[in-house]
Order: sequence, then structure tokens, then C-alpha cells
Amino acid sequence: GVRNDLPPGFIGEARKVCDWLIDRFVEYDQLCLNSTIFHKRCDGLGVMNARACIDHGITGPMLRSAGVRRDLRKDRPYSAYDRLEFDVALAEAGDVTARYLVRMEEMRQSIRIIRQTLDWLEHHPGPVLAQELPRWLGAPYAPVGREGYLLKRN
Repeated sequence: GVRNDLPPGFIGEARKVCDWLIDRFVEYDQLCLNSTIFHKRCDGLGVMNARACIDHGITGPMLRSAGVRRDLRKDRPYSAYDRLEFDVALAEAGDVTARYLVRMEEMRQSIRIIRQTLDWLEHHPGPVLAQELPRWLGAPYAPVGREGYLLKRN
């Protein structure tokens, strides 16, 4: 939950920020992916293949940059992720360029998720309250490593 409701005009402003960010992502991709210097410095550098990632306990975007489609938000959905549409960012090469591609796609998918939640909030004004407060144990998505939470009501 949150302490306060959203301020008036928040949803519209958030949509503008999402649009602005998507435009920046296009610009960043053009700057990086069309740059010979970027490719000379990143292609083939720091390669971790899928087996090495798994053997060393690598998770998150680095694992996905090696071609392993593992994302807890899809594999074991928690919170509202089972009601949201998004793609798992994936690359194959396992190098710095692949990690860049995965991170950029993660940001695009985050904007996609934000837009869906803004749509939901727009159609469901007012406080969002759970009818019951269940005990919850979960391992939500963490960009680096693993996290676990236990929520319990008194």
C-alpha cells in the first residue's frame, strides 16, 4: 500500500514521462548501436554463456543476456504480474552488448507495465483495498541476486 492517494493530474503527467523516456531509449539505441566505437568496446567483451551463468549463480539481466529465459515475474508471478502483459528481455551473446540490449528492453517493458497500471488506476479511482490480508511469502524479482519477503498480518 501507499500512504497517500495520487495527486490530481498524476496519471497524465506519468504518461508524458513514459512517452519522453521511450523517445530517449530510441535516441540511446541510435547513439550506441550505430556506433563503431560502441561495438568495438562491447561486442565479445565479458562473455558469460548460459552454462557459466547458471554454474556461478548469475541471475537477472546478465543471465537473460546469455539466452536463459528466466524471470520470476513470469515463472512464479507475484503481486499483479499475472495480470500484466510484458515480454521477458532476452539476448543470446552473453557479452556487454547483449547486456545493454537486455537492459534497454527491460526499460521498455517497464514502461509497458507502467502504462497498464496507469490504465487500471484511471478506471479504478479511489482507494485500492484488499478484502482480506493473507499471509504472503514470496521471492519477487530483483535485478541483482535474490530477495525474499514474508508479510504477515497481526
